[in-house]
Amino acid sequence: MSNVAVSSDSFTVKPLNLATLSLSNLLPYITSPELILNSHSTWSPGPYTLNATISINGLIVDYDTVKFYVGEEEKWEGEGDCEVCGIIKDSLKIAESQRYESYASSTIKNIEGMSSLRFRVFLNQIVKILGEREAVNYLEVGVYKGSTFVSALDENVGVGKGWAIDDWSLFGGPKEEFLRSVERFGDVVNVHETNAFNFPEIDTLKNVNVYFYDGPHTYTNHFRSITDYYPILSENFILIVDDFNFKDVREGTEEGIKVMNGTVEGFWEVRTGNNELDGGGGEEWHNGCGVYVVRKWLEPVEFVEEVPVVEVVVGVEEVQVPEVVVRGEPLELTGESKKKGLSFSLSPSLTLLALSSLALASLLEITSPPPTEPFNVIFELSSLLPSTPPGFDTLTISVIPSWYPTAAAHFKRLVEAGYYDNCSIYRIIPNFFLQFGLHPNPNVTSVWSSVEVPTNEDLTPQKNMRGLVGFVPGSGAQVYVNLSELESHNSRLNSQGLIPFGKVIGTQNREGNWPVIEGIQRKYGQKIDVKRLEKEGKDYLEDFEDLTYIVKAHIMVR
Repeated sequence: MSNVAVSSDSFTVKPLNLATLSLSNLLPYITSPELILNSHSTWSPGPYTLNATISINGLIVDYDTVKFYVGEEEKWEGEGDCEVCGIIKDSLKIAESQRYESYASSTIKNIEGMSSLRFRVFLNQIVKILGEREAVNYLEVGVYKGSTFVSALDENVGVGKGWAIDDWSLFGGPKEEFLRSVERFGDVVNVHETNAFNFPEIDTLKNVNVYFYDGPHTYTNHFRSITDYYPILSENFILIVDDFNFKDVREGTEEGIKVMNGTVEGFWEVRTGNNELDGGGGEEWHNGCGVYVVRKWLEPVEFVEEVPVVEVVVGVEEVQVPEVVVRGEPLELTGESKKKGLSFSLSPSLTLLALSSLALASLLEITSPPPTEPFNVIFELSSLLPSTPPGFDTLTISVIPSWYPTAAAHFKRLVEAGYYDNCSIYRIIPNFFLQFGLHPNPNVTSVWSSVEVPTNEDLTPQKNMRGLVGFVPGSGAQVYVNLSELESHNSRLNSQGLIPFGKVIGTQNREGNWPVIEGIQRKYGQKIDVKRLEKEGKDYLEDFEDLTYIVKAHIMVR
């Protein structure tokens, strides 16, 4: 037997080979985790997919998918040893040297912009060195006056295409300055004056292998900077992200890569002390920078030989955990916890990632103290209508516990558990209501739909009116937002027992409407069969590709 260390966010299996599998959802319930495997376990080199189905007391409650790679001496953390990783190291070595200015042309030294000379040299060297081994197709989102864009392309003969995307709506809109700066590149450069996330010509971009994102810096923007542009990126690409000091920038980018199943072969960052973070190099790196070398996920290969059964042991907190069974074919791995209550079996064709915090929060009744003061919940949305004004991509709900204390506490727990992340807004009737709250995984929906939200005995219900928010009766997690001013409609909601626990807040337009709600996709009306969505989850929504989604929901920190 060989003991294998388990890190805080992954475990590695390495008798001769390396495999890395995320256990992030287990972390709140694991202390000093340990994984024990038979050293004679044999895995064929190549990528694998593990799909987990988790059941508790016979009830399926969650699933997830993990993709990993088996291969001798593969590295998945730190700087990496891939060839493209070496390009980043070499470029960084030049940029951080005392002689870095000698690598800058007069154009790079003198062009106006917000970027530092050191960063311009860094970009220029990445494109130059990569261009010596393959044609560089360079994309920059958020070009401003063009100091970084021009620096990347300057005197680099290996550039095939350069794409610039900006609507020049910020910082004075110096579009003409940018156009003058790139004239000398001729047909190599394509300029698109557009919102980066309302870009109908995105398919005209091809095989981008160096991608610098310096657009709006919200979690949603950075998430979409990956998911929206992923199809036009090459199989192996360099991603450069500005303003890396900020948490939303880092988390949005990393979640986007994770959702798209990208493999980070190399990563480098510098932070300059802003936003509670330390390290970095001062003004030379502005608000920080992150660089990823990403390989797109390839199709999984079949097992070519049998894998012996291995034993798995995972330590858990000293709590009463219901029995958990994860089953799959063709290989079954079985294990038992060192502490009482947890057992499971694993299989490469059907398995891994057990026990999401969402399922445990409900079934173990792990809850935070009931709220007593109002709090705001931010819903970050994607796939809004093109007419939505810039900056109106979040829906804010103010929860008022005094209106309906038990509902406020239940809603808070759902948000904290991440239940609403990636949920669709599947029903919206203008001037009537909108509705969301069915999880992409129908097994998770089935658990939460059975939860009853009791009414406080001494509660005097808040009357329904436009902008108020509550649970759909009997759903446990589905939420309605009232969009009607009609007294007859609101009286009917009151008579049906719909009790608000909060309200929509935020900027309204001249007509008294919320731009973000007007931007939610509404062309499907009531076409979506709620019962089918509840039973089939995200698979049912494949034909409704324009739906607006909740990317992430979180409680605003005051």
